[in-house]
Amino acid sequence: MARKKAGRFFAIDKRVFQQVMELGINPTVSYLVLACGTGADHKTTSWSAHAVFKKSGMSQSAAAEAIKLCREKRFLTKGGSRTRPQYKLSTYYELQARGNTVKTERQKAVYETILNGDQPINKDRSVAQSLVRQNLLLLTWSEELSCDVFGIPPQYAESEHLVWLPCELINGATDERPPIARLRRHRDPLLIQMLLDFYDMVDLRDHGGVPKSIVWKVHDREEIDKIGYMSIWAFERHSDGATVSRNDLSQKHIDFWNNDDGDKFWNRLQILEREGLVYWMPHLIEADDPDAEIMHPLQSGKGKNIEIELNRAAREAAEYLVENDGGDATTLRQGSGRSRYIVPVEKSFTDVQLVSVLRLRYQVGTEMNFGRYGEYLSDCEDWLAYYKQLAGKNFQVAAE
Repeated sequence: MARKKAGRFFAIDKRVFQQVMELGINPTVSYLVLACGTGADHKTTSWSAHAVFKKSGMSQSAAAEAIKLCREKRFLTKGGSRTRPQYKLSTYYELQARGNTVKTERQKAVYETILNGDQPINKDRSVAQSLVRQNLLLLTWSEELSCDVFGIPPQYAESEHLVWLPCELINGATDERPPIARLRRHRDPLLIQMLLDFYDMVDLRDHGGVPKSIVWKVHDREEIDKIGYMSIWAFERHSDGATVSRNDLSQKHIDFWNNDDGDKFWNRLQILEREGLVYWMPHLIEADDPDAEIMHPLQSGKGKNIEIELNRAAREAAEYLVENDGGDATTLRQGSGRSRYIVPVEKSFTDVQLVSVLRLRYQVGTEMNFGRYGEYLSDCEDWLAYYKQLAGKNFQVAAE
Protein backbone atom coordinates (compact mmCIF):
# COMPACT_ATOMS: atom_id res chain seq x y z
CA MET A 1 0.00 0.00 0.00
CA ALA A 2 1.24 3.47 -0.84
CA ARG A 3 2.76 5.37 2.05
CA LYS A 4 0.79 8.36 3.29
CA LYS A 5 2.50 11.70 2.63
CA ALA A 6 1.94 14.72 4.84
CA GLY A 7 -1.69 13.80 5.48
CA ARG A 8 -2.72 14.71 1.96
CA PHE A 9 -4.94 11.70 1.25
CA PHE A 10 -6.52 8.67 2.84
CA ALA A 11 -8.17 5.47 1.66
CA ILE A 12 -11.39 3.61 2.40
CA ASP A 13 -12.71 0.28 1.14
CA LYS A 14 -15.86 1.11 -0.83
CA ARG A 15 -17.43 -2.26 0.08
CA VAL A 16 -17.13 -1.46 3.78
CA PHE A 17 -18.26 2.13 3.30
CA GLN A 18 -21.37 0.93 1.47
CA GLN A 19 -22.37 -0.96 4.62
CA VAL A 20 -21.51 1.98 6.90
CA MET A 21 -23.81 4.23 4.88
CA GLU A 22 -26.76 2.01 5.75
CA LEU A 23 -26.39 3.17 9.38
CA GLY A 24 -27.28 6.78 8.47
CA ILE A 25 -25.63 10.14 7.98
CA ASN A 26 -23.91 10.46 11.38
CA PRO A 27 -22.05 7.12 11.22
CA THR A 28 -21.19 7.85 7.57
CA VAL A 29 -19.64 11.23 8.41
CA SER A 30 -17.92 9.96 11.57
CA TYR A 31 -16.37 7.02 9.73
CA LEU A 32 -14.95 9.32 7.04
CA VAL A 33 -13.49 11.71 9.61
CA LEU A 34 -11.80 8.87 11.49
CA ALA A 35 -10.51 7.45 8.20
CA CYS A 36 -8.95 10.81 7.38
CA GLY A 37 -7.13 10.70 10.73
CA THR A 38 -5.41 7.38 10.04
CA GLY A 39 -1.66 7.06 9.74
CA ALA A 40 0.51 5.42 7.11
CA ASP A 41 -1.42 2.15 7.36
CA HIS A 42 -4.72 3.91 6.49
CA LYS A 43 -6.26 1.85 9.28
CA THR A 44 -5.33 3.15 12.74
CA THR A 45 -6.35 6.55 14.09
CA SER A 46 -6.20 8.40 17.38
CA TRP A 47 -9.00 10.73 16.29
CA SER A 48 -12.26 10.35 18.17
CA ALA A 49 -15.61 12.08 18.74
CA HIS A 50 -13.90 15.42 19.37
CA ALA A 51 -12.30 15.32 15.91
CA VAL A 52 -15.69 14.50 14.35
CA PHE A 53 -17.14 17.53 16.16
CA LYS A 54 -14.31 19.84 15.03
CA LYS A 55 -14.35 18.71 11.40
CA SER A 56 -18.05 18.14 10.71
CA GLY A 57 -19.91 20.31 13.21
CA MET A 58 -21.71 17.27 14.65
CA SER A 59 -22.16 17.43 18.41
CA GLN A 60 -19.70 15.35 20.43
CA SER A 61 -22.50 13.31 21.96
CA ALA A 62 -23.94 12.49 18.53
CA ALA A 63 -20.44 11.68 17.24
CA ALA A 64 -19.81 9.39 20.21
CA GLU A 65 -23.09 7.55 19.51
CA ALA A 66 -22.20 7.23 15.83
CA ILE A 67 -18.76 5.80 16.66
CA LYS A 68 -20.35 3.42 19.17
CA LEU A 69 -22.73 2.17 16.48
CA CYS A 70 -19.84 1.64 14.07
CA ARG A 71 -18.08 -0.39 16.76
CA GLU A 72 -21.19 -2.47 17.44
CA LYS A 73 -21.41 -3.28 13.74
CA ARG A 74 -17.67 -4.11 13.79
CA PHE A 75 -16.68 -1.42 11.30
CA LEU A 76 -14.35 -0.08 13.99
CA THR A 77 -12.42 -1.74 16.79
CA LYS A 78 -11.25 0.17 19.83
CA GLY A 79 -7.82 0.11 21.40
CA GLY A 80 -5.54 2.46 23.30
CA SER A 81 -6.50 3.66 26.78
CA ARG A 82 -9.67 5.07 28.27
CA THR A 83 -8.36 8.63 28.07
CA ARG A 84 -6.49 8.15 24.78
CA PRO A 85 -8.52 5.75 22.67
CA GLN A 86 -7.44 4.50 19.31
CA TYR A 87 -9.68 3.09 16.61
CA LYS A 88 -8.88 0.71 13.79
CA LEU A 89 -10.90 0.50 10.59
CA SER A 90 -11.92 -3.08 9.88
CA THR A 91 -11.08 -4.53 6.49
CA TYR A 92 -13.77 -6.16 4.38
CA TYR A 93 -12.11 -9.52 5.03
CA GLU A 94 -12.17 -8.97 8.77
CA LEU A 95 -15.87 -8.15 8.64
CA GLN A 96 -16.56 -11.44 6.86
CA ALA A 97 -14.46 -13.47 9.26
CA ARG A 98 -15.70 -11.82 12.44
CA GLY A 99 -19.23 -13.04 11.86
CA ASN A 100 -20.64 -16.37 12.89
CA THR A 101 -18.24 -18.20 10.60
CA VAL A 102 -15.21 -17.81 12.89
CA LYS A 103 -16.73 -19.27 16.02
CA THR A 104 -14.05 -20.70 18.31
CA GLU A 105 -11.16 -18.92 19.96
CA ARG A 106 -8.76 -21.30 18.25
CA GLN A 107 -10.24 -20.46 14.85
CA LYS A 108 -9.89 -16.76 15.62
CA ALA A 109 -6.26 -17.19 16.68
CA VAL A 110 -5.39 -19.12 13.50
CA TYR A 111 -7.26 -16.62 11.38
CA GLU A 112 -5.39 -13.69 12.97
CA THR A 113 -2.07 -15.49 12.45
CA ILE A 114 -2.66 -15.84 8.71
CA LEU A 115 -4.15 -12.36 8.46
CA ASN A 116 -0.86 -11.02 9.85
CA GLY A 117 1.08 -12.80 7.10
CA ASP A 118 2.30 -15.81 9.09
CA GLN A 119 1.56 -19.52 8.71
CA PRO A 120 -0.11 -21.73 11.35
CA ILE A 121 1.91 -24.24 13.31
CA ASN A 122 1.43 -27.90 12.36
CA LYS A 123 -1.18 -28.66 15.01
CA ASP A 124 -3.32 -25.72 13.80
CA ARG A 125 -3.29 -26.63 10.10
CA SER A 126 -6.50 -28.64 10.46
CA VAL A 127 -8.18 -25.53 11.88
CA ALA A 128 -6.93 -23.49 8.95
CA GLN A 129 -8.26 -26.17 6.62
CA SER A 130 -11.73 -25.71 8.15
CA LEU A 131 -11.55 -22.00 7.32
CA VAL A 132 -10.56 -22.86 3.75
CA ARG A 133 -13.74 -24.93 3.47
CA GLN A 134 -15.69 -21.81 4.55
CA ASN A 135 -13.94 -19.79 1.81
CA LEU A 136 -12.33 -17.55 4.43
CA LEU A 137 -8.83 -18.78 3.63
CA LEU A 138 -7.11 -19.95 0.47
CA LEU A 139 -4.64 -22.83 0.21
CA THR A 140 -2.12 -22.56 -2.62
CA TRP A 141 1.19 -24.14 -3.56
CA SER A 142 4.32 -22.03 -2.96
CA GLU A 143 7.18 -22.72 -5.37
CA GLU A 144 9.51 -20.76 -3.12
CA LEU A 145 8.70 -22.77 0.01
CA SER A 146 7.86 -26.03 -1.82
CA CYS A 147 4.73 -26.52 0.26
CA ASP A 148 1.10 -25.45 0.56
CA VAL A 149 0.55 -22.06 2.20
CA PHE A 150 -2.56 -20.39 3.57
CA GLY A 151 -3.57 -16.91 2.46
CA ILE A 152 -6.45 -14.49 1.97
CA PRO A 153 -8.81 -15.27 -0.93
CA PRO A 154 -8.50 -12.78 -3.80
CA GLN A 155 -12.13 -11.67 -3.48
CA TYR A 156 -11.21 -10.16 -0.11
CA ALA A 157 -8.15 -8.29 -1.37
CA GLU A 158 -8.34 -4.57 -0.72
CA SER A 159 -6.31 -3.00 -3.51
CA GLU A 160 -9.01 -3.17 -6.19
CA HIS A 161 -11.65 -1.73 -3.87
CA LEU A 162 -9.86 1.20 -2.26
CA VAL A 163 -11.05 4.74 -2.95
CA TRP A 164 -8.38 7.40 -2.43
CA LEU A 165 -9.66 10.69 -1.08
CA PRO A 166 -8.00 14.06 -0.41
CA CYS A 167 -7.84 15.14 3.20
CA GLU A 168 -9.17 18.57 2.16
CA LEU A 169 -12.64 16.97 2.07
CA ILE A 170 -12.40 16.58 5.84
CA ASN A 171 -9.97 19.34 6.86
CA GLY A 172 -10.98 21.99 4.34
CA ALA A 173 -8.55 24.30 2.59
CA THR A 174 -7.35 27.68 3.88
CA ASP A 175 -10.18 29.34 5.83
CA GLU A 176 -13.15 27.49 4.31
CA ARG A 177 -15.58 25.42 6.33
CA PRO A 178 -14.65 21.76 5.71
CA PRO A 179 -16.67 20.19 2.89
CA ILE A 180 -17.70 17.29 5.14
CA ALA A 181 -19.43 19.79 7.44
CA ARG A 182 -21.32 21.33 4.54
CA LEU A 183 -22.31 17.96 3.11
CA ARG A 184 -23.49 16.69 6.51
CA ARG A 185 -26.12 19.43 6.68
CA HIS A 186 -27.95 17.89 3.71
CA ARG A 187 -28.57 14.71 5.76
CA ASP A 188 -28.12 12.54 2.68
CA PRO A 189 -25.56 9.70 2.71
CA LEU A 190 -26.06 9.15 -1.02
CA LEU A 191 -24.83 12.70 -1.66
CA ILE A 192 -21.53 11.74 -0.05
CA GLN A 193 -21.61 8.43 -1.92
CA MET A 194 -21.90 10.29 -5.24
CA LEU A 195 -18.81 12.37 -4.51
CA LEU A 196 -16.83 9.28 -3.47
CA ASP A 197 -17.91 7.47 -6.64
CA PHE A 198 -16.60 10.38 -8.69
CA TYR A 199 -13.24 10.06 -6.92
CA ASP A 200 -13.27 6.35 -7.62
CA MET A 201 -13.85 6.92 -11.35
CA VAL A 202 -11.86 10.08 -12.11
CA ASP A 203 -9.02 9.80 -14.63
CA LEU A 204 -7.45 13.11 -15.55
CA ARG A 205 -5.00 11.78 -18.14
CA ASP A 206 -7.31 9.65 -20.29
CA HIS A 207 -10.71 11.25 -19.64
CA GLY A 208 -10.00 14.77 -18.40
CA GLY A 209 -11.93 14.04 -15.20
CA VAL A 210 -14.90 11.76 -14.60
CA PRO A 211 -15.27 9.67 -17.80
CA LYS A 212 -17.66 11.31 -20.26
CA SER A 213 -19.38 7.94 -20.67
CA ILE A 214 -20.80 8.52 -17.16
CA VAL A 215 -22.09 12.09 -17.33
CA TRP A 216 -21.36 14.86 -19.81
CA LYS A 217 -22.47 18.08 -21.49
CA VAL A 218 -22.41 18.64 -25.26
CA HIS A 219 -21.77 22.13 -26.67
CA ASP A 220 -23.40 23.47 -29.82
CA ARG A 221 -20.93 23.65 -32.72
CA GLU A 222 -20.51 25.24 -36.12
CA GLU A 223 -17.91 24.77 -38.82
CA ILE A 224 -17.25 28.36 -39.84
CA ASP A 225 -14.37 28.10 -42.35
CA LYS A 226 -12.13 25.72 -44.29
CA ILE A 227 -8.52 26.62 -45.03
CA GLY A 228 -6.27 24.10 -46.75
CA TYR A 229 -6.21 20.93 -44.69
CA MET A 230 -7.77 22.72 -41.68
CA SER A 231 -11.31 23.51 -40.63
CA ILE A 232 -12.18 26.32 -38.21
CA TRP A 233 -14.79 25.27 -35.66
CA ALA A 234 -16.77 27.44 -33.23
CA PHE A 235 -18.27 25.96 -30.06
CA GLU A 236 -20.67 27.68 -27.68
CA ARG A 237 -19.18 28.19 -24.24
CA HIS A 238 -22.32 27.20 -22.38
CA SER A 239 -24.40 24.05 -22.72
CA ASP A 240 -28.11 23.83 -21.97
CA GLY A 241 -27.96 20.63 -19.93
CA ALA A 242 -26.12 17.47 -19.03
CA THR A 243 -26.72 13.83 -19.89
CA VAL A 244 -26.18 10.77 -17.71
CA SER A 245 -25.87 7.19 -18.91
CA ARG A 246 -27.16 4.07 -17.21
CA ASN A 247 -24.18 2.87 -15.18
CA ASP A 248 -23.18 1.62 -11.74
CA LEU A 249 -23.02 5.16 -10.37
CA SER A 250 -26.28 6.53 -11.76
CA GLN A 251 -28.29 3.44 -10.80
CA LYS A 252 -27.72 4.28 -7.13
CA HIS A 253 -29.74 7.46 -7.68
CA ILE A 254 -32.06 6.73 -10.62
CA ASP A 255 -34.67 3.96 -10.90
CA PHE A 256 -34.28 3.24 -14.61
CA TRP A 257 -36.75 0.35 -14.45
CA ASN A 258 -39.63 2.67 -13.50
CA ASN A 259 -38.86 5.57 -15.84
CA ASP A 260 -37.43 7.68 -13.03
CA ASP A 261 -36.76 11.23 -14.29
CA GLY A 262 -33.49 11.35 -12.33
CA ASP A 263 -34.37 14.32 -10.12
CA LYS A 264 -32.45 12.88 -7.15
CA PHE A 265 -29.34 12.40 -9.27
CA TRP A 266 -29.41 15.91 -10.71
CA ASN A 267 -30.26 17.51 -7.36
CA ARG A 268 -27.29 15.83 -5.71
CA LEU A 269 -25.00 16.80 -8.56
CA GLN A 270 -26.16 20.42 -8.34
CA ILE A 271 -25.43 20.44 -4.61
CA LEU A 272 -21.88 19.24 -5.26
CA GLU A 273 -21.52 22.00 -7.84
CA ARG A 274 -22.88 24.69 -5.49
CA GLU A 275 -20.54 23.53 -2.75
CA GLY A 276 -17.64 23.96 -5.18
CA LEU A 277 -16.59 20.30 -5.00
CA VAL A 278 -17.08 19.54 -8.70
CA TYR A 279 -17.07 21.70 -11.82
CA TRP A 280 -17.32 21.30 -15.59
CA MET A 281 -14.28 21.47 -17.87
CA PRO A 282 -14.78 21.63 -21.68
CA HIS A 283 -12.73 19.19 -23.75
CA LEU A 284 -12.26 18.87 -27.48
CA ILE A 285 -12.92 15.28 -28.56
CA GLU A 286 -12.29 13.54 -31.86
CA ALA A 287 -15.96 12.86 -32.67
CA ASP A 288 -19.47 13.28 -31.35
CA ASP A 289 -19.40 9.83 -29.76
CA PRO A 290 -19.22 8.75 -26.08
CA ASP A 291 -16.27 6.49 -26.91
CA ALA A 292 -14.32 9.11 -28.88
CA GLU A 293 -10.87 9.99 -27.58
CA ILE A 294 -10.26 13.27 -25.78
CA MET A 295 -7.85 15.64 -27.52
CA HIS A 296 -7.34 18.42 -24.97
CA PRO A 297 -9.18 20.78 -22.58
CA LEU A 298 -10.21 24.39 -23.22
CA GLN A 299 -10.99 26.94 -20.55
CA SER A 300 -12.13 30.54 -20.90
CA GLY A 301 -10.96 33.34 -18.63
CA LYS A 302 -7.73 35.01 -17.69
CA GLY A 303 -4.75 33.26 -16.20
CA LYS A 304 -1.72 31.14 -16.96
CA ASN A 305 -2.94 27.63 -16.30
CA ILE A 306 -2.50 25.23 -19.21
CA GLU A 307 -6.23 24.96 -20.06
CA ILE A 308 -6.58 28.74 -20.49
CA GLU A 309 -3.34 28.92 -22.48
CA LEU A 310 -4.65 26.21 -24.82
CA ASN A 311 -7.86 28.14 -25.43
CA ARG A 312 -5.90 31.31 -26.17
CA ALA A 313 -3.42 29.52 -28.43
CA ALA A 314 -6.16 27.72 -30.38
CA ARG A 315 -7.98 31.01 -31.03
CA GLU A 316 -4.79 32.81 -32.07
CA ALA A 317 -3.96 29.94 -34.44
CA ALA A 318 -7.43 30.18 -36.01
CA GLU A 319 -7.11 33.96 -36.42
CA TYR A 320 -3.68 33.56 -38.03
CA LEU A 321 -4.93 30.94 -40.50
CA VAL A 322 -7.91 33.08 -41.51
CA GLU A 323 -5.81 36.22 -41.96
CA ASN A 324 -3.03 34.37 -43.78
CA ASP A 325 -5.66 33.06 -46.19
CA GLY A 326 -6.75 36.62 -46.92
CA GLY A 327 -9.84 36.48 -44.71
CA ASP A 328 -11.09 38.81 -42.00
CA ALA A 329 -10.38 37.49 -38.48
CA THR A 330 -12.13 40.38 -36.72
CA THR A 331 -15.33 38.33 -36.60
CA LEU A 332 -13.46 35.86 -34.39
CA ARG A 333 -12.42 38.65 -32.02
CA GLN A 334 -15.68 40.56 -31.74
CA GLY A 335 -19.32 39.99 -30.89
CA SER A 336 -20.44 36.38 -30.84
CA GLY A 337 -16.94 35.30 -31.84
CA ARG A 338 -15.56 36.29 -28.45
CA SER A 339 -18.25 34.33 -26.61
CA ARG A 340 -17.32 31.07 -28.34
CA TYR A 341 -14.39 28.69 -28.37
CA ILE A 342 -12.64 28.96 -31.74
CA VAL A 343 -10.45 26.00 -32.68
CA PRO A 344 -8.61 25.01 -35.89
CA VAL A 345 -8.89 21.26 -36.49
CA GLU A 346 -7.56 19.05 -39.26
CA LYS A 347 -10.29 18.17 -41.77
CA SER A 348 -9.81 14.47 -41.10
CA PHE A 349 -11.70 15.06 -37.83
CA THR A 350 -15.01 15.45 -39.64
CA ASP A 351 -17.20 15.14 -36.53
CA VAL A 352 -15.10 16.93 -33.91
CA GLN A 353 -17.05 17.99 -30.84
CA LEU A 354 -16.70 19.88 -27.57
CA VAL A 355 -17.99 18.20 -24.42
CA SER A 356 -17.71 19.22 -20.79
CA VAL A 357 -16.69 16.60 -18.25
CA LEU A 358 -16.81 16.75 -14.48
CA ARG A 359 -13.65 17.70 -12.61
CA LEU A 360 -13.03 17.43 -8.88
CA ARG A 361 -11.86 20.52 -7.03
CA TYR A 362 -9.46 18.63 -4.76
CA GLN A 363 -7.05 16.18 -6.34
CA VAL A 364 -5.61 13.10 -4.62
CA GLY A 365 -1.84 13.39 -4.30
CA THR A 366 -0.81 9.76 -4.62
CA GLU A 367 2.37 8.98 -6.53
CA MET A 368 0.33 7.35 -9.29
CA ASN A 369 -1.93 10.40 -9.63
CA PHE A 370 1.07 12.73 -9.71
CA GLY A 371 2.48 10.62 -12.53
CA ARG A 372 -0.76 10.69 -14.49
CA TYR A 373 -1.11 14.43 -13.94
CA GLY A 374 2.40 14.88 -15.31
CA GLU A 375 1.40 12.94 -18.43
CA TYR A 376 -1.73 15.09 -18.72
CA LEU A 377 0.37 18.28 -18.60
CA SER A 378 2.79 16.86 -21.15
CA ASP A 379 -0.07 16.11 -23.57
CA CYS A 380 -1.46 19.63 -23.08
CA GLU A 381 1.96 21.17 -23.74
CA ASP A 382 2.24 19.16 -26.97
CA TRP A 383 -1.09 20.62 -28.13
CA LEU A 384 0.02 24.08 -27.06
CA ALA A 385 3.14 23.70 -29.18
CA TYR A 386 1.01 22.51 -32.10
CA TYR A 387 -1.26 25.58 -32.03
CA LYS A 388 1.65 27.97 -31.69
CA GLN A 389 3.30 26.31 -34.67
CA LEU A 390 0.08 26.78 -36.65
CA ALA A 391 0.19 30.46 -35.73
CA GLY A 392 3.71 30.73 -37.15
CA LYS A 393 5.30 31.50 -33.80
CA ASN A 394 8.77 30.56 -32.63
CA PHE A 395 8.45 29.67 -29.00
CA GLN A 396 9.42 27.48 -26.12
CA VAL A 397 6.77 25.85 -23.96
CA ALA A 398 7.23 27.15 -20.45
CA ALA A 399 7.36 24.62 -17.64
CA GLU A 400 4.21 24.50 -15.50
